[in-house]
Amino acid sequence: MGHDKEKDDSVFDFLYVNRGRLATLLAQLSDEGIITVVKRTSSQSGSNAGGLKVTSLVATGEGSVTSQATEALEQQFDSSGLLAINALTVLQESGLIHKGLPAPLGQIVLITGDVIVFDVSMVKRIWTPATQLMAAQAKEERKKSGKSAGASLNSEHLRLAGGILKEMPDFVQIMIHTEDDVAWGVVGNEDPSFVPEMIGLKHGSLVQGEWHVLGVVDALPDAPIDLPSGDGVNVLANFSEIVQHMRTLIGRPYSAFGVTPLAIFREHPRSGQASEGDSLAIGSDTSE
Repeated sequence: MGHDKEKDDSVFDFLYVNRGRLATLLAQLSDEGIITVVKRTSSQSGSNAGGLKVTSLVATGEGSVTSQATEALEQQFDSSGLLAINALTVLQESGLIHKGLPAPLGQIVLITGDVIVFDVSMVKRIWTPATQLMAAQAKEERKKSGKSAGASLNSEHLRLAGGILKEMPDFVQIMIHTEDDVAWGVVGNEDPSFVPEMIGLKHGSLVQGEWHVLGVVDALPDAPIDLPSGDGVNVLANFSEIVQHMRTLIGRPYSAFGVTPLAIFREHPRSGQASEGDSLAIGSDTSE
């Protein structure tokens, strides 16, 4: 199902699109699969009539002759750019999109708010000089305030986090802040047009503007788990505590929802229209 221009002529700016997962969702709601190429064929025909005179030794006569010509034109259109819009339309018409948080596990949600982007690969590259700068600044602040407690603990946490980061794959974390809730997610390299380094140079961490995030809720706010001590417990089981520490240092905050982003986008304003505070016109509210 295409984007209905008669009902909605909105134009969207997509910061990130997970085309693989959107295509999988859309294919389940269509008996014919995903349309990737649209072909349009048109033809024009014409005729040309003229007189004909035949002369021979036996007889002389007149007649007419008609020539016909047909011109065919075939055009192919790449419809892959409509995947995200089609998915938004179909998912919404199917009643599968819940607007806002909170939402249950597995729910497809549309969240609106501020988007913060953390490029882990860039953080890994600049970790050592950046943490040295942070430590120097903290030391200077402690001198001014006359406080010294906690310095070694903070330094140790930074060292441990840096060691873990070195072994982590390159990925991008995002935080979505709404008026009442926070969502945390990870985006990969599914969308080649999503360049986090350029976002960082232009915006820093907070991407300006109000953004809409379509995603799947796959974790709910929780609390730290009391894990058993290492005495008498399988050695591999002790790594659960390490994973918990890793999450505390660089993973999802305990107070945040976990969301797998499917698309991050905003609406292009019309000329003279305010860029913030406008409602998203992709259909009726399906939240319950």
